[in-house]
Amino acid sequence: MGVLRSGEVELLVSRFTARNVHTVLRCEPLTGGRWAVGRWSGDTAVWRIVSYRELDRVGGHPAWLWTVDGWFDPGAPSTSEQAAPNAQPLRHLLRLAQRAVGNGAAPNTLAATVAALRTGRSTAVVVEPDALTARDGPVRWLALATLSLVPLSVRYGLRIQLGDDGSGPQNVDLVVTSGEPRGFAVVRAAAPSTSDSDVVAHYVRDRLGHDDPEALEAAAYLFDGADPEGGEDRWGQGIASLIRDGVAGTALPEQLDAAADPDRRLRQLVERLSGSGELEGGLLDELISTTRETADPRPWQALRRRPAVQRSRAVDALLQQPDRVRPSAGLLRELTTIFPRGASLEQWLPALLSWLDQGVATGAVLGAIQTTLLEWPDSVSASARAAAWVEVVAILGRLGQTDEAMDALARSPVSAEIAGSGAGEALVDAWSALPASARSTTDLKDVVGMLHGAPGGPRAVARLFELVKGNRAEAAALVDSWSRRAGASFRGDPVYEAVRATSAKAVLSGDVGGKGAGTPAFGPDDSAREHLLTLADNEPLTAAIEDGMLDIGEAALSEVRFPDLDIAAVAELLAGQRDTNRVWGWVALAAGAPGTWDDDTIDATVVAFCTEPPSDSRGTAIALQAARSLGAARSWDPIDHAQWVVRLALAPRGSLNQPLAQALLEGIGRRTDGTPFLADMFTALLELPPDHPATNWLLELLIPSGWRGERLARVLKSVPRDRVPHQLRDAWSALLAAAGAR
Repeated sequence: MGVLRSGEVELLVSRFTARNVHTVLRCEPLTGGRWAVGRWSGDTAVWRIVSYRELDRVGGHPAWLWTVDGWFDPGAPSTSEQAAPNAQPLRHLLRLAQRAVGNGAAPNTLAATVAALRTGRSTAVVVEPDALTARDGPVRWLALATLSLVPLSVRYGLRIQLGDDGSGPQNVDLVVTSGEPRGFAVVRAAAPSTSDSDVVAHYVRDRLGHDDPEALEAAAYLFDGADPEGGEDRWGQGIASLIRDGVAGTALPEQLDAAADPDRRLRQLVERLSGSGELEGGLLDELISTTRETADPRPWQALRRRPAVQRSRAVDALLQQPDRVRPSAGLLRELTTIFPRGASLEQWLPALLSWLDQGVATGAVLGAIQTTLLEWPDSVSASARAAAWVEVVAILGRLGQTDEAMDALARSPVSAEIAGSGAGEALVDAWSALPASARSTTDLKDVVGMLHGAPGGPRAVARLFELVKGNRAEAAALVDSWSRRAGASFRGDPVYEAVRATSAKAVLSGDVGGKGAGTPAFGPDDSAREHLLTLADNEPLTAAIEDGMLDIGEAALSEVRFPDLDIAAVAELLAGQRDTNRVWGWVALAAGAPGTWDDDTIDATVVAFCTEPPSDSRGTAIALQAARSLGAARSWDPIDHAQWVVRLALAPRGSLNQPLAQALLEGIGRRTDGTPFLADMFTALLELPPDHPATNWLLELLIPSGWRGERLARVLKSVPRDRVPHQLRDAWSALLAAAGAR
């Protein structure tokens, strides 16, 4: 903040002279790159002086000061310190500005305002009087939204006024008023021009119509300053080039033909669907024909607020001829969102299976099927769910997507639901449908783990043993996994009876694969998890007991599924004692459920652990396994896992920061929904500054953590390209190339 110089007091007094009936806000440039930011209410005017050096701290323009009332409190001392305002993203500003322009009018109002400003004329946006007097100040947000659209070189010089005080166009560049200004280029918020003659205004309207305000903020930075080739309009020329080269479905203004522009017709359809009329007749027919032509999800997004019966009728109409629709991933996700839970699946589920069999957007189709089988409990019987999921696994196997097939069988919540409903033998059918090359002993143990404790689980595992007993490694893995879980309750156990009846005596002795292969014999051994918890019950916990817990810690964590509150409680108990291994604090965090620990506890524990990680190999191995189990945990959202990466990246650099982040990514890779989950996680991290270490770690660690090939390509392609900052695009392109994507 600064002080006034000679002549500036008279200048500022002269700016607020007319009689006003409401508060007037004004930004006035002074000499030396300084600004005066004022508010006049009644007979009192308060001005604040902002140095040009402070502009970056206040959102690139001093008008952001209007969002903090404390700056203009006439009772506050002139030297009082106030918090710097927080610049908000355009997406948020649009919501706050709705009251100033009316619902749905912001795209046209902002586009017309930008077009007027680009002519070089002083511009007046005319709003209703109550918008100027509203207590939440929507006109402030309208002005700030306009600032967010323009390059910094334009933004820095704009003189702005909100309210009526009779100022002419020679003293202000942008005014928001309810009066009838003279000499200004006028934009009426109630009925703004919809002309597409200006390329920037056209782009503003187009991107806001596509719910993509971030693209406009990016363009304001990308195309700032003078054109390097000597042109006078780098902003317009840059956007024109962007439209020609990279914005699918968007044409330049001179290429538009209102009768032939399909994107404009699509927007008109969206507007009609957003109304409250009945969804029938010609409107429904147009929705179906347009979807068949374009596979565009936007018309279906407009149905979200319609009654369930209308949404169900629309989806059923589309699915009457599913072979005429080749849905995009976006369309599938939208259909899954709006299709009412509990609606008839007579057409829906067969259509999804057909699209999966055709290899159409397999990731999105798989997600839709999984959602359907889990979220329509009253419409899907246990037997129908099992039959559909077995078909899913078989289709993925036929498509050559064996990793996805095995994830669906061995690690998906649908398989867990099937096992829990007593239909576990269907999982055995799915196992037999996959080629031996697609199976591993780890997969087998995961299937056994789901069946243990489930109704009919022992019978299903016994049948599974009959299928794999010809393969010594698989037979031994099954026996080992079951024995660890079944404990001493093997008398009368169908699995034990099946093993005892087989001629593969080596399985019983634990000598499968030759002398020294040494898997544990079938018998009453506890699982490693139970062993860990049993040791923890000893009081007092001695160094010898903890040493035993460290010996089995990695195996125990590889068996469990996080969250595991018993493991978390044991680890917390150990972490609170003197001279125990430092790994237990990290295990307590990783094993907890969301809400178990507050953010301050998590942050402090991560910092302490990264500052002094375990120095022994057992502690390191347990820490990494805990991170893998955390990555696979289904109780956390993508943004939560993104926050784990941020914490590790910002913690003091130790030997385990990056290995823990890599192990977390490995765990995410084991999830059935790992691809969309990681894409959402990536999108969340891209909201950070481009040089943030967490984002760069993710780019660096994806391939080492097992994300490669088509699976990695699908993750990268799922992230909107315009969300990727230009500073990261070279690294992004290199990663796409490494994944084999084009």
